[in-house]
Amino acid sequence: MIKEEKISLSELNLLIIGFVFGGLAVTSPAKAAYQNAWLAQILSWIGGFILVTIYLALAKLNPKKTLIQMLKEHFGKYLGSIIGILYIIFFIHFASLTMRIFGEYMVTVNFINTRTVFVICFVFLPITYALKNGIEIAARVNQIIIPIMIFIIALTILLSAKSFDYDNFLPFLEGGFLHVLKIGIRILSVSFGNMIVFLMIYPIVQQKKYIVKTTYLGVTIVGFVLLGTLLRDLLVLGPYMMSLQMFPPHVTLSLIPGAVIEPIVGINLLIGVGIKTVVFIYCTLLGITQIFNLEHYKLMLLPVVTLVISLSMWLHPNYPDLYRWVERNMVYYSLPFQVIIPCILLIISLIKNKTPSREEVS
Repeated sequence: MIKEEKISLSELNLLIIGFVFGGLAVTSPAKAAYQNAWLAQILSWIGGFILVTIYLALAKLNPKKTLIQMLKEHFGKYLGSIIGILYIIFFIHFASLTMRIFGEYMVTVNFINTRTVFVICFVFLPITYALKNGIEIAARVNQIIIPIMIFIIALTILLSAKSFDYDNFLPFLEGGFLHVLKIGIRILSVSFGNMIVFLMIYPIVQQKKYIVKTTYLGVTIVGFVLLGTLLRDLLVLGPYMMSLQMFPPHVTLSLIPGAVIEPIVGINLLIGVGIKTVVFIYCTLLGITQIFNLEHYKLMLLPVVTLVISLSMWLHPNYPDLYRWVERNMVYYSLPFQVIIPCILLIISLIKNKTPSREEVS
């Protein structure tokens, strides 16, 4: 599978941007920090660079190996496979959460009399087609649409500038720094922390010696995009009004005079959610093939897609329940997958790389 597909550095860069932005296109976890939301976003951005550095170190110490292959090599065949299955469940869960957020937004804003499951199923048609053709084709399409998405976001920021109220930054750190840090960690767990999934993709990237620079560039660009959209919402709505909204970007753009905002937000969300879901499901399928030594993932495509759709509807009865679950549990739920296991893998990889092999000793 890995030998059959290749993606370029520019495609990797734009995959990272679309992937990280996809989960936050219409939501704003930083809103719980009120007027200090911008600081929480920056703290999550800094944390993102730290986590990405760990992931890149793992990729460098284990060249040509995916995350699943690293787990099987360093933890053993059986324990590594069990942890790998847990990662697959983690990827499927996040894909379902991402699709549920998309479905809830579209039903709340655009298709009020439509059932959420129909919206999700409709969106999964192009996603399934993209996955059937491979990540390489999806990355090429993403290379075209992500610049459009960034341009639209920049345009909405400029159009909203007349409504900015810079008093919305005050009072600074009213609730204390620890509260802001807590929100920043929560944002990190639903954004940059999920880039652990790219350890499944790095082996198929061309010109591997530039992966580090390309990844850091992608994190930098998407960090500015996320910060820009957050500042736009905060300065227009104010901290209190922003905290009350389920989808702050929609409300912000609705205040632009003469703007038809539903297509703008819908396009951004569809692009981001589409690429995030494609990456998660592709890595799930690739992980299944590597754990169970299958020849190809296409036979598993329809069952996995069906499972993601089912979980997106079954796990949470409504969007407020989903948001509360993320608020209370996401950091603890993600910590083993995003921090603890990668750090253990990194320590083992460093020890094995420093320990001479039997052939070298002889």
